[in-house]
Amino acid sequence: MKYSLNITDIAEEDILSTVRYIAKVLKNPIAANNLLDEIEKHEKKLEETPGIYPFVHDEYLAEKGLKYVIIKNFLLFFTIDKKNRIVTIIRFLYGRRDWKNILRSNQNVNNLFGIFNDGKLSSEDFIKEKALEKEMEKSETEADF
Repeated sequence: MKYSLNITDIAEEDILSTVRYIAKVLKNPIAANNLLDEIEKHEKKLEETPGIYPFVHDEYLAEKGLKYVIIKNFLLFFTIDKKNRIVTIIRFLYGRRDWKNILRSNQNVNNLFGIFNDGKLSSEDFIKEKALEKEMEKSETEADF
């Protein structure tokens, strides 16, 4: 049975801004499309077999269940909710950035792990809340038309 794929807003922005930068600033739309193809290929693998990827090389973040995929010069970070069969893509970062500090300080990631709210918010609850928010936004937008 496949896993559902959930991409956080910040991860989506990471991907879009990276592709835009490669296509427009570096003036290499072919490389930008190739990167998108690679991302999509790995997203499909995440839906099928997310457990094949390693945990991050940071004890604190690994204990929180954070895994990663190397995609060219970038790292795609995600968690797995085995009970609900959901893979959540958290960030997409250039591999030479200080990803440990970025992820440790990122409020989205901290909320996802339930660090804020005295640990009362589990990752599963956070994912459900975000999905519900998106559904509500979608229905409000459709109601406006």
